[in-house]
Amino acid sequence: FNSTQTVSSLSSNYSIVLADAGVLYKSSAAVTVTVDDVLEVGQQVDFIQMSSQEADQITFIQGSGVTLSSRNGNLKTAGLYAGATIKCVALGVYVLIGDLAA
Repeated sequence: FNSTQTVSSLSSNYSIVLADAGVLYKSSAAVTVTVDDVLEVGQQVDFIQMSSQEADQITFIQGSGVTLSSRNGNLKTAGLYAGATIKCVALGVYVLIGDLAA
């Protein structure tokens, strides 16, 4: 993606789409992001939790046919200003990296 990211807000549950590659999503609400197999290898989507409320974490789940892995199996943002990146590393294989919690 270009050096300047598109920044969008996320306020409800969402499934990523190919057009999200390179986008930065900010969320102040509890949302669940479904990682479907839509990105090309090497593409990524970024997220930032903009709320200090634990209940407003961003939760990531794998869609059908997707393997989603993260360190220690953590799939939620950790708190205020926690960042997370979904990276496609192989066909149908995605890694979630960032400031994550259980």
